[in-house]
Amino acid sequence: MDRPGKLGTVRFVLPLVLDSIFNKMAPKVFGPSMFGMFQKEGIGFRQIQRKKRLDRAMQSAVILSGLTLVGFGTKTLVKTVAKSLGLKSEVVGGSMFGLLALTSVARKLFAKKTETNA
Repeated sequence: MDRPGKLGTVRFVLPLVLDSIFNKMAPKVFGPSMFGMFQKEGIGFRQIQRKKRLDRAMQSAVILSGLTLVGFGTKTLVKTVAKSLGLKSEVVGGSMFGLLALTSVARKLFAKKTETNA
């Protein structure tokens, strides 16, 4: 199921990178990459396929849990700042988002200016 172009490359490389990261974090829970599993003797293709599907499900759960925690943390931060400043949380959240966007644009402009001067 190879796909040409950038999407195909991402769909091939991303699982390898995730497998490497998660295997280093918790080697007893997450197996090595598909290529690493092929090097083990006594493991059939179906067993590797099942293990990798389980690994993908667990990796997704870990990533989604992390994103959920970041979301709740951000929401709590916005509410806390809004309460301390006596503003609505929508105003504080919008201001934080605007500041983040402005910072991102400024970084890109500064990087381009630095490249042209070099």
